[in-house]
Amino acid sequence: MSPYPVAGDGEKITDALIAALDMDPSTLRGDHKAVTEWLAGKTEADVLAAVASNDGSKVASAAATIKGQKEFHHTRPSNVGLVAVMDAVGCKPDDESLARWTEAFGMRAPAVQRNAGLLKEYQEKVANAMQMIKSAEIMEKKRMAEALEAKAKAAQEKAESASSKKDEIKTAEKAEA
Repeated sequence: MSPYPVAGDGEKITDALIAALDMDPSTLRGDHKAVTEWLAGKTEADVLAAVASNDGSKVASAAATIKGQKEFHHTRPSNVGLVAVMDAVGCKPDDESLARWTEAFGMRAPAVQRNAGLLKEYQEKVANAMQMIKSAEIMEKKRMAEALEAKAKAAQEKAESASSKKDEIKTAEKAEA
């Protein structure tokens, strides 16, 4: 929602969507911040080691929760979340790396692979849409600039015309006098 045209409304809409899922937006944002800060500067090996040792981080705790279930039911958010964590440490979601990560997190690689492909596709679509919006904004600004330029030119011509008429009247008055 960052490119939402009305400042502050994107965050309000996001909060409403989160609340509609019976989740607390401030808790969710806090968890996101904690995970993002924890991932900063980490490598793939760092994360996989932390998950293996269950170091108490939110990422390791999530992996322990998944592994603790008799059968983990994959959801698009959980699969995309794993891919996002991989991306945060610079790990591409290819078959080999997905095998390592899904094993470490107690997930099934094929389910995550499907959603990794969808995520990439959605990211490309969003990027293309943002590019189209920027192009439309640029075209609109050019159109507005041209309209303002034409308006300014017309005003200048009108002023020059009025000035020359004034000069004609003064010349005519001097000639009469």
